[in-house]
Amino acid sequence: MQYLNTVVSGVDGIALPPEVAELSDTAIATVGLVAKWDTRDDTFYPVSGNKVDLALTYSNDVQNGDLSYYGLKLSYDKFWPVSNESAIAFRATACEKSDRTPFFDSCLLGSEIRGFPLFDVYGNSMLTAQAEYRGRLSKRFGYVAFAGGGEVQKNSISVDSGFRYAGGVGLRYRVTKKHKLDFSIDAAVNDDGDDFLYFYVGQRF
Repeated sequence: MQYLNTVVSGVDGIALPPEVAELSDTAIATVGLVAKWDTRDDTFYPVSGNKVDLALTYSNDVQNGDLSYYGLKLSYDKFWPVSNESAIAFRATACEKSDRTPFFDSCLLGSEIRGFPLFDVYGNSMLTAQAEYRGRLSKRFGYVAFAGGGEVQKNSISVDSGFRYAGGVGLRYRVTKKHKLDFSIDAAVNDDGDDFLYFYVGQRF
């Protein structure tokens, strides 16, 4: 279950587009079924196994009562050991949202593929795939090289993305050896030549 209350407004007196203005003050309640199958050898730094996540949701604007939509997201992760703590990681994702889904809850390419702003490419349907090589330089330091791509189908306020792709490299610093937890820094560039820098704890997937 999830509850979201959001207020959206223009900046410096600029009016919001009609499709966004109708979402300026909403309270959205979501219920759904979430399922997971996980055979990974480690939660923080897996080098073998599989993981499948499925989420089927229904959302309704409980404040205004004139907005409802559904969502489906399926992701599959696969890990192959190479040597010691080195591994190849792969993820494929499918996302489907109904027509009236708000832009902030739609299928977001940037939520899956490093190298895209979160709300730059979004829509009703999305398919993505990405792969990453994870290696270790020492007990504390590691590195990754990654690439991925996907396509998003339009909704009422976006256009078809076509196939988009991005790639990059990253550095890992192990903050705790016991749980194999890394602090991560990734640099990515997309097919338009835009570059991005990411900081987070753990692995991307």
